[in-house]
Amino acid sequence: MESLAALVTVLLLIMLMLGPIALGLSFSKHPAALVVSVVIAALGVFAGVWLMLSVDAMGARVMGVISILISAAAAANVTRKLLKK
Repeated sequence: MESLAALVTVLLLIMLMLGPIALGLSFSKHPAALVVSVVIAALGVFAGVWLMLSVDAMGARVMGVISILISAAAAANVTRKLLKK
C-alpha cells in the first residue's frame, strides 16, 4: 500500500508541476523552448481537466483548476510572444 501511495504522490506532483515548468519555459527566447512550453502546457491542461473530472473530492478539483490556469497562462505568454514578432 505504501508503494501505491508513493506512486499517486509522484503522479500528482508531476501533474501539478507541468504548469510551472511550462510557464518558466515560456519566458525563454529560444524557439525550441517555446515549442516545448506549448506542448507541456497542453499536457498540463489535459492533466488538470482529467484530475477535475475523475475525482469527486474538492481538493482534486482545486488542484485541477490550478494546473489549468497556470498552463493556460504559459500558453498565453507564448502566444503573446509569437504574435508580437
